[in-house]
Amino acid sequence: MSDWPVSFVAAAVVVASALGFPLGPHAVRAQTDGPTQSRAYLAKLVEALENDDSFKVRLQAAVLLGRSGEASAAEPLINSLNGDEHYTVRAASA
Repeated sequence: MSDWPVSFVAAAVVVASALGFPLGPHAVRAQTDGPTQSRAYLAKLVEALENDDSFKVRLQAAVLLGRSGEASAAEPLINSLNGDEHYTVRAASA
């Protein structure tokens, strides 16, 4: 059983689905196995945060990037904090 909080996993599934990742048992964890997949997953989250039309997708991307702990997530989160049109996305980017 995963030690990730249920809300985190649910958010990851929503974003993964919106970004076109395949869903199924352990789909979110499978997308981040290994450094190459992790970088690709983070890149898709950054793409969603910067360009998706839906504030809900941008919001979830901001949450997941923030929880990732990756240094490469800092700049996109700062840009979103300073420039996203929706206040919930800006708050999640803080």
